[in-house]
Amino acid sequence: MENKSSITALMSAFVRAYHNETEENPVFRDSIAKRLFTDEEYNQMKNYIISGADFFFPSLDKKSAEPEKILKAVVNTQLAPTPVARAEYCRKRLETEILTGAEQYVILGAGYDTSAFINSGLMHKPEIFELDRPLTQQDKLKRLSRAEIKIPDNLHFIPCDFSVDSLKEKLIDNGFDVTKKTFFSWLGVSYYLTDDEIRKMFSEISSFVSEGSTIVFDYADSGLFSSEIKRVKNMLLMANAGGEPMKFCCDEIYLAKLLEDYNFLIYESLTPDEIDYQILNDSDLTAFENIHYATATIKNTGHINTKEKILQTSLRLFARRGFDSVSVRDIAGELGITQSALYKHYKNKQDIFNSIIQRMEQNDSDKSKKCGVPENKEHYSEINPESFKKFSLEMFRYWTQDSFAVSFRRMITVEQYRNSEMSKLYSQYLSAEPLKYTADLFREMNISDPESKALEFYSPILMLINMYDSADDKSEIYRILKNHIENFNFE
Repeated sequence: MENKSSITALMSAFVRAYHNETEENPVFRDSIAKRLFTDEEYNQMKNYIISGADFFFPSLDKKSAEPEKILKAVVNTQLAPTPVARAEYCRKRLETEILTGAEQYVILGAGYDTSAFINSGLMHKPEIFELDRPLTQQDKLKRLSRAEIKIPDNLHFIPCDFSVDSLKEKLIDNGFDVTKKTFFSWLGVSYYLTDDEIRKMFSEISSFVSEGSTIVFDYADSGLFSSEIKRVKNMLLMANAGGEPMKFCCDEIYLAKLLEDYNFLIYESLTPDEIDYQILNDSDLTAFENIHYATATIKNTGHINTKEKILQTSLRLFARRGFDSVSVRDIAGELGITQSALYKHYKNKQDIFNSIIQRMEQNDSDKSKKCGVPENKEHYSEINPESFKKFSLEMFRYWTQDSFAVSFRRMITVEQYRNSEMSKLYSQYLSAEPLKYTADLFREMNISDPESKALEFYSPILMLINMYDSADDKSEIYRILKNHIENFNFE
């Protein structure tokens, strides 16, 4: 399945669309999912399900049965209960979390999830991050474009191979703020992973997210593989046939211990009977046997410690109000701690500021290494136009989407006019030094008149960075940027 988008995820989108279209009172109202399919694709999905109906109902006489009745029977019995019920469960949990302070929503293994597009008064509030395998995400983006569905400004698509990529790095590179309360959804995924892979995911999440953040997920209980229930057996056979075999199941006691190993506590766990009663009670759907839904909250994490919260909160205050206008008392008050508690981590405000600069220097170095761009002059000759283009796009994204870099940029932009140290930092990070660095690289690439070419290349980028924050259509800014970089004459 690594070389194609997920069949399981596409089928989930279809059944949500079909359920919304055919039910008078849908369990989960998804008006977007059908638009991800052309009419031809949608009918092909219907015919595909009908053609395989005898797999689910061996005694079915297809010749005498009406196709639509066959389709609805298969969808409502076998295909829809879990995708529809868990989508509604997630919606309810998400709304609660947003109302109680969650500022970020991360969808792991997003597939063709449509929650960011469904009209809701709350969905504009959090920053939303969708992560999935590159090919599945590429296919989704093509479908959204084809349907002319506008992507909200607060939605970030992040291609991610969970087996090799760092979840933390992927999120932070795209603007995730580790100090903010976050809601994670991880639905329809755990079944297909090993115990070690599941532990890796919980371990990684707990290594960087803010205390009080939550995750909603579904899992199969320990009776899954020994079940004699026909539709459970069918589910297992379908997963195998689709190239995505189910691997993991466990009882609630094991799950609770697994979560505790990574600082998570179960907040809520629904059995199939509870799913029927709380979510599916007014519908023709019946919750799948052996499938449970859970919400867990992260507690007592050591990574997003007070020192890190002080650093990030201070930077946001400096960016909003100016360095000189913010006191240690202000920072402590914003965090709800005493000044004495703050002084246990930093000597004074200047010490905090110095740590911010150190972080920026490290981030800057990391970005260069990641993009294969040399920091030292003796390696400048290794650069070429293609790697430099990649680096330029990455740095633009960093300065406009990474929460730490954005706050730092805003701080030095405002403060450069009244603080000589900030003026030097602005020159170092955003104006004179990047321009000089570009000219030096152009010189090594044998580009004629490198200083003028550097000015021609970098000035529009800086202007677009400054325009980005207030732009109504940020995608248009990024389109202009890409066009400028791709069509620049490196001669």
